[in-house]
Amino acid sequence: MVAQRSLTAYQLRWRAVRGFDEAVREEVPARCDVRDRSFADYEMRLYLHKSRRASPPWQDLIAEFGEGLERETESNRAVILVRFKYYGAWRYVAFAFGHGRHMLEPAVIDRRFGLLAALNAMYEDGGGDRTRVRHVDAKTVAQTTMRTSWQASSNVEFEQFGVDVDRDLLRAVTGEPANRDKWGSRVGGGESFTWRVRGGLAALGPLAKDLVRLGRKKDYRQGFDWIDHIVVVNDSAVLARLRKRVVEDVLTGAESVDLAPPEKVDWDNLAGFRYSIAQEAAHGELRVRDYVRHLGDRAKDLDFEGMEGHRIEVLGSDGDVSYEWPVTLALVVQVEIDGQTYLLEEGDFYRVETDFLTSLNSFVDGVAESDVVLPPSPLEADGREQSEGDYNKSAARASAQHLLLDKKMARISGATPIEICDVLTSNRQFVHVKRHLGSSGLSHLFAQGLISANSYLTSREFRARARVRIEEAEAARADTENDLSFKGRFVKALNLGAREPCSIEVVYAVIARWNDRTPAEALPFFSKVNLRRTISQLSLVGCKASFNRIEVTND
Repeated sequence: MVAQRSLTAYQLRWRAVRGFDEAVREEVPARCDVRDRSFADYEMRLYLHKSRRASPPWQDLIAEFGEGLERETESNRAVILVRFKYYGAWRYVAFAFGHGRHMLEPAVIDRRFGLLAALNAMYEDGGGDRTRVRHVDAKTVAQTTMRTSWQASSNVEFEQFGVDVDRDLLRAVTGEPANRDKWGSRVGGGESFTWRVRGGLAALGPLAKDLVRLGRKKDYRQGFDWIDHIVVVNDSAVLARLRKRVVEDVLTGAESVDLAPPEKVDWDNLAGFRYSIAQEAAHGELRVRDYVRHLGDRAKDLDFEGMEGHRIEVLGSDGDVSYEWPVTLALVVQVEIDGQTYLLEEGDFYRVETDFLTSLNSFVDGVAESDVVLPPSPLEADGREQSEGDYNKSAARASAQHLLLDKKMARISGATPIEICDVLTSNRQFVHVKRHLGSSGLSHLFAQGLISANSYLTSREFRARARVRIEEAEAARADTENDLSFKGRFVKALNLGAREPCSIEVVYAVIARWNDRTPAEALPFFSKVNLRRTISQLSLVGCKASFNRIEVTND
């Protein structure tokens, strides 16, 4: 009997490959032994890399122990391409061995195939028992892009891995297939599909056709339809169109284009931003029109790769460059092509399901508008934006019912300090303020409000520590205003002496050039996803949430 072997298969995008050599990197044929075989309805081509023996990089350390310890390593890699007709069109499946995956041309790989094939194999025709998953890889786009891997000691239901179906992008799964006779005891899929099978070379043709059928099935939608809501774009033809469209929208100043920091920025110690193409000019905020103005005559030859080479420099309070990003990493763009919505955010393109986006926008615009009256944020005399710290001070001074708590921390035993809020109102509203519409900063804002509210509502220790900080702030305000009525005003409103907490409201206040846009129109896509998730979590603990748009003014 032929022993089982582990196979790793990649499906190639059928419109991108018209011959065997187009499926591999340009230099591969010259560096390989190439052989062709045919089996009835299938054609195959082998690319066997001409391996070279070499000493490992650590050989010099081993040699110091004495003579006769020399060793050589050999890198082996191969790819077998299978071609067959499927509904009248040529289809290609690549079987990679060793490091053979790196012989394939990256642009022609169907990067969702392995994931969909694995899910379809695990939940084929409903799948019966849902306890099938052993390993999960996911990507979270939030304050920082996180790639997470979970592994269980035995098969479990997918839900036990804690993947957030609204926010996380599923990258790969491993588990038990529904049909063990066909697919063996375990399958895995991300870009590729991996399983164990018996059979020789002649079996690869029928297996390749079975894999194409498996990848096209829709069984996964019975429990995983959410993975179609947001999909990373890898199709080179679509990417080319999107990159061209983004350049056009940048140059024409389309409303759907914005620049936002791709990471959290220390606004209080920020002198400004500078573009690498205009070293003489610093700006208090990121604006597309400033970047385009600095392009000058270079605009007529601008392409996406050119924008990737242009940098945004972040200037610290000492005037030196603290860090920098490619312009494309800071671009936030939403475009429609052929009736489909696409996003560019933090350097990656995503395709968004229309119904999902409509539902998300409806939720975000349905978030209550806060009744807290907050002042606009004027520009400084030199054109720079007011720092968050200075704004919070002015917002607190604007009303006798506001108390400044910016940077006031309360610590719970065994945990890091938690900022209570930026401004507290006598109506028990915890106001959290953030400047700009960047995904990273907004993710931090939403998390800050959630953690503070949850701590207040669930921890007596937090409320006790918060009371001390609030009393300190009340005393400072009373001294500044020469008005003793401030003492106890906010502590009494929160009833902090009681055993159980009273209800509170979390207010998310964002300083930006809103220009009459709604939150759904102005917030980056992943910020809207995070906002919905955050407000849903706040509602679970009985906490109200609202949104406040603070306009930047030139006054």
